[in-house]
Amino acid sequence: KKSQENFWKMMMLSRVASSVSRRMTVGGARRWRAVAAASVQSRALLHSQTTTLAARAEAAAEEQVQKEKITLTFTTPDEVIVTDKEVDMVLASTISGDVGLLPNHVPTVAMLKPGQISIHNKGEETQKFVVAGGFAIFKKDSTLSITAVEAVRPEDLDANEVKNGLDQANAAFARAKDEKEKVDAQIAVEMYTAMDHVLNAANN
Repeated sequence: KKSQENFWKMMMLSRVASSVSRRMTVGGARRWRAVAAASVQSRALLHSQTTTLAARAEAAAEEQVQKEKITLTFTTPDEVIVTDKEVDMVLASTISGDVGLLPNHVPTVAMLKPGQISIHNKGEETQKFVVAGGFAIFKKDSTLSITAVEAVRPEDLDANEVKNGLDQANAAFARAKDEKEKVDAQIAVEMYTAMDHVLNAANN
């Protein structure tokens, strides 16, 4: 009888152990499925991030490609002087001073003052202009856009008219009575001075 009782106890323990084992197995399977799913999601996220980083690195590498030329567009309200021309250097008179723009120059926006614009290209004669002001915009891809209020070529200037204009502008500045008259006269002085410099350079 005792052995029979022990037998039934063993049977009950076996069933309990089996039930617990099944529950552990089911729970373990669920946990492993969750872990596997998380792993898949993690790998997908890692792949996405890696792809994004690679794309950014490629874009950065493209941006770092050094340009050998400036792509220049130079216009006035009345004339398109240059369109998408590749040049080596542009010199410009700005309110911050004269600047030389080369390929891969830092992106900038500059206000032009009355003065000179000169376009330099290897193997070509330097093109010079006198401008009455405007803007120059240099972008990170080495494209340069110059918009001038007016641009005059040296061959279109008359030396006597320039000299007379400069004398009159200096006289107007000397007799200016208020700030507006001084500013107007100063602009005229700078414009005629730039014309005079261009003519002297052309004759030397």
